[in-house]
Amino acid sequence: MRKLLLLVVSIIFLSYQVSAQVKRITGKITDASGSPVSNASIIIKGTNSGTVSGVDGSYALGVGPSAVALIVSAVSLDSVEVLIGNNTTLNVTLTNTNKNLEEVIVTGYSKEKKSQFAGAASKVSGKFIETVPVGSFDQALQGRAPGLLVNSSSGQPGSSATITIRGIQSVTGAGSQPLFIVDGVPVPASDMQTFNPNDFESLTILKDASAAALYGARGALGVVVITTKKGKAGTTNFSYRTQLGVTQAPNATSFDMMNTAEILQYEEKTKLAGTPGWNYSKSNPAYQAATPAVQARYDFLLDSLRRIDTDYGDLLFREGLSQTHEINISGGNDKTRFYLSGGYFDQKGTDLNSRLTRYTTRLNLDHTTEKFSASWNTSLGYSVTNLSEGEFLGNSARNSFQMSWRAKPYENPYAADGSLIYGASSTLNLKQIGNVLEGIENSKWRQNQIKINSGVTLAYKILPSLILKNVTGIDVSDNRYQRYINPASYVGSLSTFNAGINSEAYGVFASLVNTTSLTFNKKFNDIHDIEVAGFFEGLRQWNKALGFTLYNLDPRVSETGQGAGSLPTGGATVYPQNATSAKSGYGIRSYFANARYTYNDKYTLTGNVR
Repeated sequence: MRKLLLLVVSIIFLSYQVSAQVKRITGKITDASGSPVSNASIIIKGTNSGTVSGVDGSYALGVGPSAVALIVSAVSLDSVEVLIGNNTTLNVTLTNTNKNLEEVIVTGYSKEKKSQFAGAASKVSGKFIETVPVGSFDQALQGRAPGLLVNSSSGQPGSSATITIRGIQSVTGAGSQPLFIVDGVPVPASDMQTFNPNDFESLTILKDASAAALYGARGALGVVVITTKKGKAGTTNFSYRTQLGVTQAPNATSFDMMNTAEILQYEEKTKLAGTPGWNYSKSNPAYQAATPAVQARYDFLLDSLRRIDTDYGDLLFREGLSQTHEINISGGNDKTRFYLSGGYFDQKGTDLNSRLTRYTTRLNLDHTTEKFSASWNTSLGYSVTNLSEGEFLGNSARNSFQMSWRAKPYENPYAADGSLIYGASSTLNLKQIGNVLEGIENSKWRQNQIKINSGVTLAYKILPSLILKNVTGIDVSDNRYQRYINPASYVGSLSTFNAGINSEAYGVFASLVNTTSLTFNKKFNDIHDIEVAGFFEGLRQWNKALGFTLYNLDPRVSETGQGAGSLPTGGATVYPQNATSAKSGYGIRSYFANARYTYNDKYTLTGNVR
């Protein structure tokens, strides 16, 4: 009994010692107006331990005997350090010494206050992009920034729009699109469909020569600088987001198109030879000279056509449906923060067979100490794009968009048993729409892309006013293309050598960029603000492609490429079917610098040399 009593007393004494070592601090976080600040970060100085304030600004935190102070911070407010001492209640008021929080312009090489930026630039928040269900983010930029024209000439899901900044320009080496930079790494404009635009925090559009001067000729058509989302110190946040969208199919009624009765009347009045409206008309001398049996046949055919009034919009197009599903996790402490996301996007285009399916993931890590900072931003994406072949055939009878306006409304592409009517077409025996639909059913054009974009940024503060920084990034695209036309189909019989097409291509496009900079920035006498930076950059790109196209396919094993026959010309075999390949690469080594002088936060003078 004495041993049991001694054990109980020992446990009570031990519990008292533990409770004496851990002290509970409570309090409330408010702003200068006395309003509670929710989600404020309260961290024990020198550790990763802490908590966040609740909706009412209150918090509770256990601290050990070695804890000296708390670091309290919140978005848009100044961080403060509060000594613990013997206090068990610490109420903290956070203020903002900069009453007007300035917008920051990200140029890709530096960050500038908007009041100190002498070039022309516009900033677009990623929140505007999130609300638009499009496959490629550039399609959502229309109307978001002055001087920015976005022209999407294709309804293909995920297709890149043509972006024009302040009018059309022509500079050798600039290309036809602005330069895209994602977290310091250049990205081809044609690859944007494999990025998840909801991972973008902001987009900065550099419009004039002053703003984009450091990029040289590559930035002559403007630069779009994309900054992705980062984690924030505090509680780990988990979110799920879903979005559904509908794209209306093209509506033929938006134009005043002739119906069957009107177009037959038009053909009759204009005596348009070779058309049923005139050939079968009682006003046609050939009708009057025909036998009663032939006249009865003409009357029957014309009456049958009058009963047909086809809406080709319903046949050739559909409502485009899109869906987005995303999971985001972010958090960290005052030193290390993370952002992790995974996304799925699927969009069916209004044109039959067109579709984009995309899977993406992103991981952004940031670590900051008093003198050193590091960040790693990486994304991996996989997209499958099903293309509408007719869209790439221009003004032809296989283009759905063309035929929806050009086809005669008295053509019925389906027989009484529901089968498709296709084959050789004439003005008196139309099969154009049937041929379009038959071509869609028997052709395939697909692109698969794996996209890796990754960058590491290291910065060391040599002096309070002198920072050494290095950015190393890679961008790799692995592309697979396949185009197939069934040799046993009617559309296959129209292809080269009359037996379908099987074409495949493989391409790898990679770029490596390494940029080192030394930046001096200091303000003298609270009036003279000087910043001078020198840069060295190396850029290397590699392109490699391999492809083949097979004609004269064997219908039994057509998609395998096996059994493709030789290619005869004039009855003689003149050459075998061959593959093609290409390989290229180039490098750029650059030295450049920029300088800025701001007087009294009002007047700024900048200069760049490359």
